[in-house]
Amino acid sequence: MEQLKLVNENIAMMQKRLTDINDFLQNGLATKNDVLKVEVQISNLISKRIDAEIAINSAKAQLNTVMGRDINTPLEIDEFIFRPLESAGEFEWMRDMAKTKRGEFNSLALKQEVLEENLNVARSGYLPDLFLSSNLYYSNPTQRIFPQKDEFRATWDVSLNLQWTVLDWGSTSAKVEQVNQSIKGLQTSKKQIEDAIDNEVYQNYILLNGAKEKLLNLEKTLEQAEENYRVTLENYKAQNATAADLLDADTLLFAAKINLQLAKINLVVSDYKLKKSTGRPLF
Repeated sequence: MEQLKLVNENIAMMQKRLTDINDFLQNGLATKNDVLKVEVQISNLISKRIDAEIAINSAKAQLNTVMGRDINTPLEIDEFIFRPLESAGEFEWMRDMAKTKRGEFNSLALKQEVLEENLNVARSGYLPDLFLSSNLYYSNPTQRIFPQKDEFRATWDVSLNLQWTVLDWGSTSAKVEQVNQSIKGLQTSKKQIEDAIDNEVYQNYILLNGAKEKLLNLEKTLEQAEENYRVTLENYKAQNATAADLLDADTLLFAAKINLQLAKINLVVSDYKLKKSTGRPLF
């Protein structure tokens, strides 16, 4: 959408340029070839506009699909507003944040707790089982009381039983070893995930810094292209530059504007990618 806006602005400017050159042609200050060059430039820009419109419709269709809506559902997108980004911070700080914010680490911590509990349960097989039971009786006659009487009476008992099956220790050892292997496997998985996330955070970190440097460079490029266009236009009006020179200046200025806008968008996207890799909310 930003590209389409810039293309439309450039088409409007080139159409005005075409009007001016036609006036120069009538006064003998330009040639028919100059007019044709501007018309060719306008045709090229119209082709770019068609490409941008196709890209917009395709992107809207993909966005509708992602949101579970019909592919042709009308979709209005807010205008892109670039805002300077805050400092992203040091890589080590972002890596540590990822370890506390990323869902993968939270899931691993829960799995670790479950396995440790399973290990305690498995180890309990080495220990004897202790059972405590009690009973309460209310009967008539009561067999447990002598002499017996024709009346309801309450009696109770408590028993404590100890059971220890030493022959099951082989099975218990196997269960303990199985859980230990699961814990070791989880530690290996955790290390692999840590390495993958560290790499993801670092790649997005350097991409964001690169996007910042590129934006600064393209801002200077745009200033240079604007100055070049201004000087060339003055020279053209004074008949010290040709229409081809002016078209070249137009092309450089248009490319500088496009590249700068894409750099701004790329910077914002890079910032979102870094936030996602560190587990921070995107909005």
